[in-house]
Amino acid sequence: MAVWLRWPSGSSGFDGGIHLWRAFAARFGVIKALRRSYAASPVSKGESEMKDSVAYCGLFCESCGVYIATQNKDDKELERIAQKMKTKKEDIPCEGCRSKILSLHCRSCRYRECAQNKEIDNCEECHDFPCDELREFQGQMPHRAELFESARFRKEKGVTQWLEKMKEDYSCESCGFINSPYYIICKKCGNDPGNKFIRRNISLLKR
Repeated sequence: MAVWLRWPSGSSGFDGGIHLWRAFAARFGVIKALRRSYAASPVSKGESEMKDSVAYCGLFCESCGVYIATQNKDDKELERIAQKMKTKKEDIPCEGCRSKILSLHCRSCRYRECAQNKEIDNCEECHDFPCDELREFQGQMPHRAELFESARFRKEKGVTQWLEKMKEDYSCESCGFINSPYYIICKKCGNDPGNKFIRRNISLLKR
């Protein structure tokens, strides 16, 4: 597609170049997009690029049993999960909500699609947060017990500090292995409980 932009009359050199850039930017919405990107969140204001394991909703992908099994190439655990979900093992591997390798469950995530449609990084940036759908989601499973606190911390402190907190919350205090909330005992060293999140929510996880 050919695009024609007229060089501003009376302008030349550097000034003319600026006018031409502004005309191009206005035509394609570049300035608006840049402003929106800068204002959206602490991540957009100079923090590191969003990691694949940063879930839109506020969960920490690295503490998911599917993610852990994928990273460890644990075929036995992937097969077990597949049988539980009544699907093929090939549908299970996942490398995080923002990755190109998604489990069958994560491929249909409504929160990822919603955030992308609204052009926001995470759910907590939405003026409807927490929406009714997210409230329902949060209440369905015990590993989501601290979902809203997690998302609010991320909004306030930014993704870098949030990731540090998540790793502290989900790592075994004895060996440092990141455990799923459902690994009541550390999967690597047997420490009980497997992490701080489990200690805080043990009554919910043992129901």
